[in-house]
Amino acid sequence: MKSLVKVNEFNRPETMFKDFFDSFLGSDFDAFYSSGRPAANIFHNKAGFGIELSIPGYDKADVQIDIEGRHLLIQSVEVEDKAASESDNMSYVRRDFTKRPFKMKYTLPKVADVNGLTAKLEHGILNIYVPKVEEALPKQIKVEIA
Repeated sequence: MKSLVKVNEFNRPETMFKDFFDSFLGSDFDAFYSSGRPAANIFHNKAGFGIELSIPGYDKADVQIDIEGRHLLIQSVEVEDKAASESDNMSYVRRDFTKRPFKMKYTLPKVADVNGLTAKLEHGILNIYVPKVEEALPKQIKVEIA
């Protein structure tokens, strides 16, 4: 089965610490020590591959999608959290979310048709879909009886 592969460019310190503490604290530690990356759903079907990123509060101008060879790079451009900067007289008691810069890289399978990539940002979810090249799509051959 061919599918998208998340690229782990190097062993990041926060990942090592998270893995270590998860063994003691369970996966709830992720909420405490988050890497700041958007949550992602990755799927595939007979016709292609998809990624859904949860990025509430971002506009389409805040997100950049590039293809470098077989790598799909999704990143935020310089992001300013207006809620934090517009109100100088406000201080947070608790803050569970904020707009933070992010950069994610995925390796596309060889059967991905990068020219057919589509991206749509709707209701805080960035939907990216990459179809398979036509040669990789399943085909049915009709057998005729002679």
